[in-house]
Amino acid sequence: MSRFLDMLTSYCRTYQVSPFDRVRLLACWPFLKLRQFESHSKNKLIAGTSQKILDLLRRMTISHKVQALDGTPVRMDLSFERANFLVFSDTFWLNEYEAPFDLSGIRTFVDIGANIGMASLFFLMHTNKFERGLLVEANPGLIDRIKKTLSAFLRDDKIIISNTCVFSGAGDSIKFHVSPHHTGGHVYDGKPVSEGECIEIKAIRLRQILDRHQFQAADLLKMDIEGAEFEVLRDDPEVFKRFRYLCMEIHGHLEERKKFKERLAALGFKLSGHEQRKAHPIVEIVFGEMDKS
Repeated sequence: MSRFLDMLTSYCRTYQVSPFDRVRLLACWPFLKLRQFESHSKNKLIAGTSQKILDLLRRMTISHKVQALDGTPVRMDLSFERANFLVFSDTFWLNEYEAPFDLSGIRTFVDIGANIGMASLFFLMHTNKFERGLLVEANPGLIDRIKKTLSAFLRDDKIIISNTCVFSGAGDSIKFHVSPHHTGGHVYDGKPVSEGECIEIKAIRLRQILDRHQFQAADLLKMDIEGAEFEVLRDDPEVFKRFRYLCMEIHGHLEERKKFKERLAALGFKLSGHEQRKAHPIVEIVFGEMDKS
């Protein structure tokens, strides 16, 4: 429990959470333990009971107030639905988007594979110079959830939300797999899937959507598109030079990820990895900064 308390204390201090809300957030501890029992317990009774309790808690939400670096008040809705809870905890408790460069000066960013908008919210919480942002998410079931996540920042039309799939071959119709309850999705790779559904969507090249919304240059590109990043980089590597910083989740085995990073380095980016994700067998988060020398 000490690790959880350390994470919670850091979160509350960073985002100026009230003492009352700090106490309420302690309810997350038994929820985390139940998740642990469900996933790792060898006792079938304990695992099954934990799953049933978690199913009952799925609609529970702890709403609390936080404050962004620029003073913007934000209502944070911490959902106990599994996928949403994991995204929140990875982003704000484990700080997986905590970059080696200064986020406070980020004026413009592009988020490809925005999911429910939690990474974009993290960037918005940490900058005091924000001007424009573009979020792109292929899964149509997540667009309203993005709007809810970023509601505190949607008042002055600085943020564009696009329900589009960034891939190669603009205008091509491709299959996109949507997971159950619209918790995520990825370009369908032809492998059998036991859950979810496949939908037909139009693809758009990264350069095309940047030009459409007049992002000739931007401070930060965040990309998490479940393996499609290889195709996007292969299709048009030069477009990555529009960005000063990168924050990319790279999928694949170690050798595949190594080659991907070598291509980014060849474009002029100095790369570093997230310490907690470097050794992951199939995915890692990589940060990049364009070398100005």
